[in-house]
Amino acid sequence: MRKCCPNCFGDNHLSSVIQEIAQEHGDCSFCKSINLPLVEPVQLREYFELLTGIYTKADKGATLGEWFKNDWNMFNSLDLANTKDLLADVFQDGNFPRVIFAPSSKCFSKNLDNWENLRK
Repeated sequence: MRKCCPNCFGDNHLSSVIQEIAQEHGDCSFCKSINLPLVEPVQLREYFELLTGIYTKADKGATLGEWFKNDWNMFNSLDLANTKDLLADVFQDGNFPRVIFAPSSKCFSKNLDNWENLRK
């Protein structure tokens, strides 16, 4: 079974979660980091389900891996192929990381728009 490490994600919260729940150390199957805490990717599914709610399936857009890289600066240590493989293991669905998504209109906020205007 493939295992991932904190370096795969580039996210402080996920890094601490992995440190807390890891029951082994070793070499990462995805980013190839050596001797780090390892978890099965599916153990992180609930964290990714929260993020996926921000996006909706679409005809035009990008994969979730691309959105997570661009919007959240995640997976910076991974190429796109390894990002898709890791997400496939997180969601236990090999096709899911290949589905096209776009940002959901439900996630836009007038408060955020106003805040952005105030910054100008």
